[in-house]
Order: sequence, then structure tokens, then C-alpha cells
Amino acid sequence: MNTHPTLSGIEATVRGAWSAGAGYVVEYVYRNAVTLSTKPPLDDGFSILRAPDAVSCVETAVGIAEGGVRALALINRRGIQSAIDALADAAGAVFQAGLVVAVIEDEPASALVADPRPLLRAARIPILEPAGPVEVLSYVDQAFRLSEQFTIPITVHVTRSVIDTCAVCSVPERRTTSKKGISTFPAERRTGPSAIADIERRIAAVETFANQSFDLNAVDACSPDVGIIAAGIAYRYAKEVLPTASFLKLGVVHPLPRKMVSYFTGFVKRLYVIEDGEPFIEEQLRAAGFPVSGRDVFPHAGELSLETVAKGLASEGAFQPAISIEPLTVEASRHGEPTNPAYRSLLSALRNSSVRIMGFPENTHTLQLAAEYGFARARGKGPETPAAMVIPTPSRFLAHLAVITDLTTADIPLIACIIDCAGTDLPTREGIDIRKLCEGIGISHVSEVPLADERAITEAVTAACNIRGISVIRLVG
Repeated sequence: MNTHPTLSGIEATVRGAWSAGAGYVVEYVYRNAVTLSTKPPLDDGFSILRAPDAVSCVETAVGIAEGGVRALALINRRGIQSAIDALADAAGAVFQAGLVVAVIEDEPASALVADPRPLLRAARIPILEPAGPVEVLSYVDQAFRLSEQFTIPITVHVTRSVIDTCAVCSVPERRTTSKKGISTFPAERRTGPSAIADIERRIAAVETFANQSFDLNAVDACSPDVGIIAAGIAYRYAKEVLPTASFLKLGVVHPLPRKMVSYFTGFVKRLYVIEDGEPFIEEQLRAAGFPVSGRDVFPHAGELSLETVAKGLASEGAFQPAISIEPLTVEASRHGEPTNPAYRSLLSALRNSSVRIMGFPENTHTLQLAAEYGFARARGKGPETPAAMVIPTPSRFLAHLAVITDLTTADIPLIACIIDCAGTDLPTREGIDIRKLCEGIGISHVSEVPLADERAITEAVTAACNIRGISVIRLVG
């Protein structure tokens, strides 16, 4: 087996369960972008089961863990609303092996589905939130260890941005399948007021662990002027925009490590909370008396974006962008001049070549729309008009290699235009060879042109329009 595979967020979740020694993954995903149950097991001691509904998914995993075999329930956030009662009951069980629930956000941010974290907090279930596939792999293993140490279910919250991300992961060797072996005795169930008190004691024990765990929570002390508390993909966005700030990266978002937060707030002048989804962390910190700024500075509906973080920090005087960070709107790109001057030469060249411009460049919908367009044409249901994706930073391109790789099979010209302007992307991207990376995933046509040279851009676009599959144009400014 490949010990350094390239995994998406959802694939890393399953592989993490395998390496942790789980015997079963029970999956219920509302929209199956990846049908896990059709894939062969990684070995004879590991199976993936498909549940007919959300409640059955949780109850099956609970029964397996009570029987003495580690189990992972893979469920989407729509399903967790239906299964929250079953999960709350599971908090009162005494497991013979670890139980982990991976909540997968497999629907677009526009879907009117509540953030699952408040529900899980009400059910008294600890929550871990990884920032990428590498952390997903590690956090699932950590979750099984915590579940067995504190005898409580642990949730790993995997957001849509993490699911869409693809990274090379180092998969450790598989641990033993079960903790205590298969039990022939009924599992113990705690009920009544004493059960609630016992669950609260275990939650407090998890918080004590989180205050001392620098594997899951990390303090990165840099400038004392700005302190940022973030978890998951929000941490990556904030680190890209303002790498000189001091950071408290939370891996455990419930229960919050309040002692660690108190320590962090003691040496920063301004404190911000940046998070994807609802202001879950912010509300808990405000309730605990910490002076934080959050959604008032970083307002957004749906998925958090890099531009939202940059605008918020710029409005506070903490971040000075090198070029305009105003996003390019669909109306401007289709019917008039773009609001951001950095895109004008590119948009002019694309329009002159009759290239269809897909979606918004400030969020992940650009790649999703291009994928749907390309795949529809492959099924004979769409026109053969070339399509272009305007990707605002190289890091956004790197974060969605899984979707980009899928587009290499399209039978119409698809053009990925990567805007690479100094001061708008993370410093760590320096040294990454975009051309070699593209060649590694099967993209052979890669060109590099100045962003302000409309003639060179037009020539690059014309050449890309004659190539079936995906081409990459890197525009340097």
C-alpha cells in the first residue's frame, strides 16, 4: 500500500480510521460525491458499510463500538440533525472501543442547513476541527484515542473547503483492530441525573486535556499587536493574509481550552476570532468574558473566503494589500469592465476569444461550475464553447487539486487562469513550481505571461483554446 498517497479530505477521513485500527466505517452521505461503500476494503479487517439513513448510521456505529471494535460514523451535516438524539444517547454509553463521528459538509454553503457544531455541543459531544487532509488523518486517529481514554464519542468536523482540498499525506501503520476485544456482555448505559453529571465530568476532563495538548491546539506567538484565534480552514486563510500575527490555532473547538485562550489573550493587544460558518467559537468566548471581535469585522454568508479575511483585517488597519482586493463580480465580467483593474487585460482577452467565463473568482464555485460544465459536455449535453476559470491566487489553485485533476478528462478546452500578484498570497508558496505540479497531475500545457500584457495573454488564450482538456495560464503581476 502507498504510504504517502494524495488524499482529499473525505478520503483522509476513511484512511485515518483505517490507520487508527477501526474495524468499520458506517457512511451516510446525502449527496455522494464519493461512494465509499463501492470501494474495496483496505484489508480483511476493515469494512465500509452504507447506512440507509442517518439514525441507522449512528446507531450501527454505536453498536459496533459497544461490542468492542472501533467504529467511525461518516455522516453529513443534514443527517446529523436527524441523528442528534441517537448521538446524545450514545454519550451516556460505556464503550468497549473508540467511537468517532465524522461530520462531512458535502453540500454547498448556499444550502440552508444549520451549522452542526451547536447541535453537537448541546449533545455534549467534543468536537475537533482539522484545517486540511493531513490534519484530518491525524485528528481521526487522535479522536479514537480520546474516545477510548475518556469513554465518550468524539466528533471530527470536516468542512466543505477541507473536503475539496487534496494533499500528500503520510499514512502511519495500522494499529490493532480493537481495544479490549469483542465483548460478549451487554454494554453499560448510564441514565438519570447522575449520568448527566458523569458526562459533564468527562467533558471537563477533555477540556483539561485540550489545555495541555499542543498536538491539537497550538500557540504561534509573533507580533503582539494582533492576535487571531481560528480553527480549520479559517486558520489557513488568516495565516495567508497576515502571517506576522500571533495565532491560537484551535483543533478542539468544544470544549474550548479556556486556560490556553486566557494565556493567549494576555500578550496580544487586539484579539480577533475568524471562523467558517456560524460564530460558534466567538459566542463561547464572549460568554466566557473574553474581549474579541469576530463576525462584526468578518461578515460573510456561506463559506468563508480569503478575500473576506483580507478585507476585515484591512478595515482594522492590520493588513495592507499590495493591490485591490475587491472581487471581480459576474455582472462586471460578462457585461462591462471589471471592478478590479488587475483583471482587465485578462477579461478583455477572454472576451475577444469568445471564451465562457465560469463563476466567481473569489470562492470555490468557480471550479465547481467549470467541472459541471466540462462533465456535461463530456456526456454530450453541452456546447463546445471553451470555458475559463479565473483563480485569484496560486494557493486557491493548490487547495483544489482534486477538482483540477478531474478536469483533465474533459473533452473541451478548459483554461485555468491563475492570478499571481505579489502581496496577495501566502509567502510559503515561494519555491512551488506550478509547471511541474501541473505536469504531475496530467496537465501538459502550462504558460506564463505578464498580467498587464494583453497581447501575450491573448496569444496564450488562443493557444489554450485549441487544446482539449485543461490548460493553465499563470499571470504574473
